[in-house]
Amino acid sequence: MSIETCLEHTAPRREELVDLYDSVGWHPYTEHPERLEAAVRASLWLGALREAGTGRLLGLARVVGDDVSIAWLQDLLVRPEAQRQGLGGLLLRAALERFSHVRQFQLLTDADEGTEAFYRSVGLVSAQQEGTVCFMRPLPPPPAPRA
Repeated sequence: MSIETCLEHTAPRREELVDLYDSVGWHPYTEHPERLEAAVRASLWLGALREAGTGRLLGLARVVGDDVSIAWLQDLLVRPEAQRQGLGGLLLRAALERFSHVRQFQLLTDADEGTEAFYRSVGLVSAQQEGTVCFMRPLPPPPAPRA
C-alpha cells in the first residue's frame, strides 16, 4: 500500500471519520457523527494519512490542549489493513515534534502489552514511572451493537 502524508489542521469529512473510527471498533465515537466531527474540528492539531492515488483516509492523530503547558494525544488510529506499516509511528512522531516545546505531552490508552510497547518505542513512559497517576470518571457502558 502506497501512502502520501497530509499533516494539517483541516478535518476530514464526517463520512471519512465515521468510516475510520468504525474500522477500528471505536463505535462510541460514531454513535453521534456530528459530535465526532465537532470534536475533531475543535482539535488543536490533526495529522491525517491518506492512501496515494485514492485519497482514502488511512489514519488520524489528534491533539487537544493549550499548546503551552499541555498537549494531549486524544486519538491515534490507523485502519486495520494499514496497521503494522509504520503509519501510527509516523503520526505520533509528527505530533511529538509539533509539540516538542510543550512540557507535558500525554495520552491515555488501553492497558495492552503491544500498545504499551508501541508508545515506549518512541520514548514515552508510563505516568507511574514519572511518579504520577491518572484519574478519570468511569466510562459509560458501551452502546448496544448495531444491527
